[in-house]
Amino acid sequence: MNEKLEELNKRENALYAYWSGQIPEANNELNNLQREKINVVYSEHNLAYIGKINFHGNERESLLLENVFKTYTGEKVYNFEADYVIPINDPAIAKMIVEWNSSPPTSTNLIEQITNRIEELGGANLTWS
Repeated sequence: MNEKLEELNKRENALYAYWSGQIPEANNELNNLQREKINVVYSEHNLAYIGKINFHGNERESLLLENVFKTYTGEKVYNFEADYVIPINDPAIAKMIVEWNSSPPTSTNLIEQITNRIEELGGANLTWS
């Protein structure tokens, strides 16, 4: 993992420890750490992709491999807008996310596979408050 991302993860873990795992709602420190993670991936690759893992309602019904990711170009990302950031448009993650959002998912360990793949690619899983 990237040193900058490791440092941000350490800061996030310290924040969780400070709050005994119960970070208050709308905690700016945690939310800004997530934005920093996105910017680290973007600045290192001059391109990044953000997206959600869980889709609902009409989003779930219209989910295709082609619309799983959103290209990130430096704009502000709002709280809960993205569950992860990755440096490449990865077809394996897209396929797993579409599969996860099918009814019912074909595998219960897909979430673990998705989050592991995000980290393998040098991306980051995001946690908001």
